[in-house]
Amino acid sequence: MTGGLLILSIGCKKDLSLPNKSAYTYDTYFTSDAALNQAVVATYAGLLHQGLWAREWYYTFDLLGYDAKNNQPLVGDLLQMAQYNFGPDLDVMNETWSALYQIIARANVVIDRAQVWKPDPSKPAEATDQTQYIAEAKFLRAYAYFQLVNCFGRVPLRTKYIPLPTPAEINLARSPVADVWAFI
Repeated sequence: MTGGLLILSIGCKKDLSLPNKSAYTYDTYFTSDAALNQAVVATYAGLLHQGLWAREWYYTFDLLGYDAKNNQPLVGDLLQMAQYNFGPDLDVMNETWSALYQIIARANVVIDRAQVWKPDPSKPAEATDQTQYIAEAKFLRAYAYFQLVNCFGRVPLRTKYIPLPTPAEINLARSPVADVWAFI
């Protein structure tokens, strides 16, 4: 038993904390043209989430725009939407808000990381791609703000990626509508 304890005490002196080489960070992931392209595609993917171009998007705006007649019996959330009698706790509108801010967050990451990434000088297409990725991300961010300002009026304006936001940066106050339109 003493020998076993001696072997364990000798064998446990090595540091077994090894870096995870397959883990991504903002410094290790956005290091190639392909990775930035994937990040832009992920930004577009936000359009397919709950609250946006999924079924709820069309249904919501058909009811709000009087395209869908509410002459059939509607109850609950659908009746509230059809009568414009809903508050901020309506699930469908919360999903829309969340999905649009997800697009904004992803677009801000792409814009930030694409501006830091240095294309290979021997591959001129990469510089063109970099410009395109930034433009697409800015368009998607503007599209999200366009939808937000039209649906909700004053909204928090998140204009850049913040790696470790403070509570004040997380809980931004709503910006005036004119500021949102100027940013778009």
